[in-house]
Amino acid sequence: MRCKNGNTCALAVRAAQWFRRYSASGCASICRVKPRRSACLVAVGVFGVMGLAGCSSSTPDAPDGFFPTTFSDPSLVEGAQLTKASAVSASTRDFKFKANVSGNSGWTLVARCDRGTIHVDLGPSEVHGPCQGMHGLSAGCGGGLTRTLSVSVSEPQSQRWGLAIYRSSC
Repeated sequence: MRCKNGNTCALAVRAAQWFRRYSASGCASICRVKPRRSACLVAVGVFGVMGLAGCSSSTPDAPDGFFPTTFSDPSLVEGAQLTKASAVSASTRDFKFKANVSGNSGWTLVARCDRGTIHVDLGPSEVHGPCQGMHGLSAGCGGGLTRTLSVSVSEPQSQRWGLAIYRSSC
């Protein structure tokens, strides 16, 4: 679960777990006063809703066809195979992307956006480029790329945008 506010999200997760464990009869024993059972349930519900408002699930996969299954760019790679692709709404400015190319494979990051610039934090380095449709951003050879990347655009997009990682030979 990815959270904008870790403390609030942790509270929501704990409240949800607690609620499942101590529904109705268990709530009375936790609250120690039987007549306040409904107040206890309401409090759990309120904390759960407040916490979940600051949380979102993992970045959604891009729909089929959003990125091609094979990508070629003469300056980066030829015939790379799609491994994973994520896409977010036009108004979303940043997201986390879990890259998953392991071993000795080569990899290529491909962006699809149409306004401003895109920025990808790779951990030890960063890449960025103009948002001009779909284009290759960066490629690596050997060692793979298995980490969570921070992806952002400088301005809202006119349509859904995203990032994909392709496996390639070195």
